[in-house]
Amino acid sequence: MRGTVDQSALHNAISLAQGIAQSKISNPIVENTVLRIGKEDLQVLATNLSVSIRVALEVQSGAAGEIAVPAKLLSQIVRELPEGEVDLKLVKKELEIKAGRSRFHLCTLPTDDFPPFLPKVEGPVISIPCPVARQALERTVFATSDERARYQLGGVKFVHDGGKVQWVATDGRRMSRVIHEIDDTSKPKATMLVPARAAQEVLRALPDEGEVHVTVGDKRVLFEAGNTTVASTLLEDNFPPYQSLIPSTYGIRILVDRDELMAAVRRANVMANERSRLVEFTAKDGVLTISGERQEAGGATTEIDANTEGGNARVAYNATYLLECLRVFGSGMLAWSLVADGGAAYLTKEEDDSFLHIIMPMTIRDEEPESDYEVDEDEELEEEEDESEEE
Repeated sequence: MRGTVDQSALHNAISLAQGIAQSKISNPIVENTVLRIGKEDLQVLATNLSVSIRVALEVQSGAAGEIAVPAKLLSQIVRELPEGEVDLKLVKKELEIKAGRSRFHLCTLPTDDFPPFLPKVEGPVISIPCPVARQALERTVFATSDERARYQLGGVKFVHDGGKVQWVATDGRRMSRVIHEIDDTSKPKATMLVPARAAQEVLRALPDEGEVHVTVGDKRVLFEAGNTTVASTLLEDNFPPYQSLIPSTYGIRILVDRDELMAAVRRANVMANERSRLVEFTAKDGVLTISGERQEAGGATTEIDANTEGGNARVAYNATYLLECLRVFGSGMLAWSLVADGGAAYLTKEEDDSFLHIIMPMTIRDEEPESDYEVDEDEELEEEEDESEEE
């Protein structure tokens, strides 16, 4: 087994594989990366039994063979190699790695005990431009839950129907939904719940150009883009009925510049309660006041311009949640809507609701000014009554 590859391409491929190989599971064999050399390509493979990845690279002077090497150690070695060509050669039971005037030799393992990397997946294939899929994942995967007891919230819901694609994620206290269209409307309806870990790896692997081809099976999904393929088992789809969380009308609408809002929330967050991260917002007379206060430490207040429709508002949210969603919105004017004063925040772009983010409010304890702000940890996303219609 031998071959010559580019150092930069090899480093990128091994970095992707290492992210999957370094999983905390009981089978030590999957802590290794498999290198499989053929006549025309080098395949870098890794799996954690739930998620698998394969990255194919061009290889010169290839002689077929495959071995397994420690993923972390291989990544460290390749990262430190000089740019240019890297020669790989199996000498007895060691992998010899040469680049420039540097040489490494690394102990290897046979690949006989490795589980299958990319099981066959049958189902509709949906093609999505990589920049569109990247943005959708960036705007949803951060809102998934990492609580083991709530596995149904630990993934990104994917729905395709008639050329329209929806990506949705929630941890029970916030929700992100992205909607976009694809050119091919002939594909059948497809729905699945992709584990957050798999979604994160797909996000890391997506190239800047081209399309990602998504094969939706009954129990598995396959993402293929460029020279990279990611396969994953699917979660049992007990995702909550998210459509009922989105009201048809709102009572209050606040238009505000995203960059100004983000900067103000950051300032307030410096002085916010360290446990709850509560930041208070008051919209009145064209001004949005953002404040944070910490008992026995002090407080911070910033005022920014805002256009308020439907009345004044006073409400509080978790600053960490708000900052995480503001980071993926991009610059421009935001429409911050509420069904009623003190309610959940429904955030979209001013003229584009294809990305919607919902954040549940926190409780402001006015009656106990000497104590810190508190949050009801049990309060979660639920359907709000449309009070604007009652009026």
